[in-house]
Amino acid sequence: AVEALDLEKGSVDIIISEWMGYFLLRESMLDSVIYARDRYLKPGGALYPSHAKMYWCPVALQDDRDAKLAETADTLAEWDAFEDEMMREHDVDVRVLRRPYEEETRDYCLRQAQWHELTEDVVQGEPVCVAAFDLNTITLGEAQGVA
Repeated sequence: AVEALDLEKGSVDIIISEWMGYFLLRESMLDSVIYARDRYLKPGGALYPSHAKMYWCPVALQDDRDAKLAETADTLAEWDAFEDEMMREHDVDVRVLRRPYEEETRDYCLRQAQWHELTEDVVQGEPVCVAAFDLNTITLGEAQGVA
């Protein structure tokens, strides 16, 4: 990790990094880039990339949505079968676990970020820039306010 490097403060001319995760900040290393910039980059040094923008636009992904809804329904049907089997075979009532299992299943199936390579046919409107970052000046607090 860049935080463990033993370099002299302000001794680096250029920082090149691939820190971006999907949706720009997810699983990113932006905090490490900010740390490296503040600790190691010489005044007037360069960062690559030096700027980043996040765009949103409406998309139509009905097939993906339908597949996720079907996966959720199938998973909950499997729970129903498990619940019935536990009662029938072992006389164990696991109904108290139903609500937490449903919530976990919905979180897993429906509320996870997803990566898609978008094609023109699914884009339903003009993209709008919702965040822009100047990596030369952004603070960790500013970056965390977006995520």
